[in-house]
Amino acid sequence: MSSLCTIRHASVISDQGLLVNQKLIINNGTITQCQPDSSLPVNHNEYNYEGKVIMPAAIDLVSFAITPNMSKKEIGETLSQLWLQGYAHVCIPSTAFAPWQDVYTVSSIHSMDFKQQAILHILPACTKNHLGENLNDLARLQEAGAKGFSFWLDPILNLINYSHTVRYNSSLATPLHFFPQDPMCVSQSIAHDSILCTELGLTPYPSFLETIPLQIASTISSYYKSALHVHLLSAKESIQLLQSYQDISTMSASVSIFHLLFTEEEIKNYDTRFKLLPPLRSLEDRDALRKGFQNNLIQAICSYHQPRKEHEKFLPYGDSAFGSPSSAWMLLALYDLARNGEIEYSTISKGISSGPAKILGIPSTSIEVGNQAHFIVLDPSKETTISPLDPCDILSGVKIAAQMEAINYLGSEFRISSF
Repeated sequence: MSSLCTIRHASVISDQGLLVNQKLIINNGTITQCQPDSSLPVNHNEYNYEGKVIMPAAIDLVSFAITPNMSKKEIGETLSQLWLQGYAHVCIPSTAFAPWQDVYTVSSIHSMDFKQQAILHILPACTKNHLGENLNDLARLQEAGAKGFSFWLDPILNLINYSHTVRYNSSLATPLHFFPQDPMCVSQSIAHDSILCTELGLTPYPSFLETIPLQIASTISSYYKSALHVHLLSAKESIQLLQSYQDISTMSASVSIFHLLFTEEEIKNYDTRFKLLPPLRSLEDRDALRKGFQNNLIQAICSYHQPRKEHEKFLPYGDSAFGSPSSAWMLLALYDLARNGEIEYSTISKGISSGPAKILGIPSTSIEVGNQAHFIVLDPSKETTISPLDPCDILSGVKIAAQMEAINYLGSEFRISSF
């Protein structure tokens, strides 16, 4: 690690927006200066980032890059790859399909050496196997390193036990991570309830299957003043519902990169790569999610990364698996959205850094004085072709007019090749 690093003429994506022509000084890994640069020439021992854009390394609240059946070697290799893709922290929430609930497993994961790897946070199951019945030992899981606990479909399965869990969790000051879905419908309902859905002959997934669980969870958490984070919102009605809880400081929400980018129009030709849970919705819904950041109703953007095999995705639409990979391109796609004026630059920094950091209770990676330096360097003059060898990737073969050139970690620059 270099004790002193000076960066000149950089464009910085920060919580305040895009700051152009900035001078950064990093001393012993900490950002000690970030201010407009002078016209003085760049010295030989300084980094000249003229024409380059720097963006905070991401804190990803929902990724399924790691599964419970992976070996420690496989976990380490995956975390190294995520680090090279620009991720500082990655959260793996427990689900009914991949439950994390064993104290020993969670403890051993959190004790791993994360040098040049994304730091892994397991969000264990609140109730055993997500059945909504027997409560896991949340206090011991918290001691083992858990930054929060995952409710998959538990609240709707057993409301009484859910309320007891929320009441108990309020004493731990740890957020409950909730996915607002209806357990009776998630396997059958596969498309936004619209004319297009009817024309395609698909089973609709109306927005109330999201808003009703959201209202139940929000009401109980508000009653017990327990921290609640709601994942993967997809509908404008959910944003409207969040407005009624806007004064509750213990509540936060996130949206996936897919739902910020795409609409239901992508499934017109039964393209199963776009089969997601919750489904992609209308242009109105997508725009409401984007505006949710402006009103501080949504605080985080997650990759919702779900690697899939061809035999899982390339089936009739109803039989195809939910999910798609995204970690390789999420940061580039966000930059592209901001550059095209579709979202604010501040939305990127807040959504991938300061927002999720506050939710997890960890230091932010935002590019601010006093924070540790961990950011990616983008070159907008170059082009990246996304995952050309992965046919299951939504953006497979798509070109984005920017390339990730390096990672600056604690003042040291690590050059990387394009993905």
